[in-house]
Amino acid sequence: MPPLSLSQMLNSDPGPPPSFPSSDGASERSRTESSPTPDIPHVPHVTPRPPTRKRGPEDLAQYALAVAKQKRLRPDTLSKDERSIWSAATLLGIRTSVSLLRAPDVWTVPDALKKKIDLYSASVILSPKLPAYVKDDAARKIVIAVLKRHPSWGLTPEVQDTPAQYDAVVALVSAKLTDRRYSVKKLIADSVGKASEDPQDIRREDADDIITLCNTLVKKVFKRANVVVTVPMCGRVAFLRQVYIEHPKAGDKFWSTVDKSLHDFRVTFPNEAQLSSAIGRILTQDRLVYGTIEDGDLEAIAANAGTEQGVQRESEDVISGTASSVAPTDEADDSDSSDED
Repeated sequence: MPPLSLSQMLNSDPGPPPSFPSSDGASERSRTESSPTPDIPHVPHVTPRPPTRKRGPEDLAQYALAVAKQKRLRPDTLSKDERSIWSAATLLGIRTSVSLLRAPDVWTVPDALKKKIDLYSASVILSPKLPAYVKDDAARKIVIAVLKRHPSWGLTPEVQDTPAQYDAVVALVSAKLTDRRYSVKKLIADSVGKASEDPQDIRREDADDIITLCNTLVKKVFKRANVVVTVPMCGRVAFLRQVYIEHPKAGDKFWSTVDKSLHDFRVTFPNEAQLSSAIGRILTQDRLVYGTIEDGDLEAIAANAGTEQGVQRESEDVISGTASSVAPTDEADDSDSSDED
């Protein structure tokens, strides 16, 4: 019979009181056989117990401890009263053990690391070099790769080797990227305006031109990332806006649709020159549909090339695989990023 659980012990029928064999079985048999009145069973001599009295608290505690030592015995070998004491002693032991248990200290992501996640999640999402937004967790892997380059920020080898801590960092990165994608999609949706009443007119009314949209993204996704608007960024945002217009019912699958479209473009235009040319045509069309910008404005944006700040520059280097093996030192303008603007 398997050991009884505590609930079984408390709810089971106590059964008959336990019987104890005589200490001298042979002599008992001989006395029974020679007895002139065999019908009367012989009662063995039992040392009389002292007068019963109520056990004091100390006696009960000692008795409980004594009974607790008998826990290897089956409970059905004990009397009803002894079983109650046995159960109480068992519960007392469990309660004592539970009181010694301590919940493990909950590890939280360091504030310094949170700030860096704020910065790089924005910079990566706004990068025109990002190969995918949700597929294969590409964006998340890039942010994690950047954080690993700077263990002093908080993603130390010890944290990476502790599953609970590492998972907490990954979860925070994923959550931030989700927030960034939501912001980008919403701002793009707000920028498209409405179609002209004239079906022959491709221009949309109350729309934002591409430079205005990119400046809005830089300011509202996370201003303190100090992302600089570049011509490639304008091309990528124009691409995103085109996908949004072509798939108005994509809903939650919008970013998966974007990833598929990016993949199809790369297959169709396998080298960088062809791909840049195709994105250029999308940018040209975007300027016709959502608002004409002066060539001088685009030239001013082109002049921003090479002026990217540390966060943006490192993000794009990691994405393109050109980042140096030695991580750059932190820049002063990247240090304060606790709140979104």
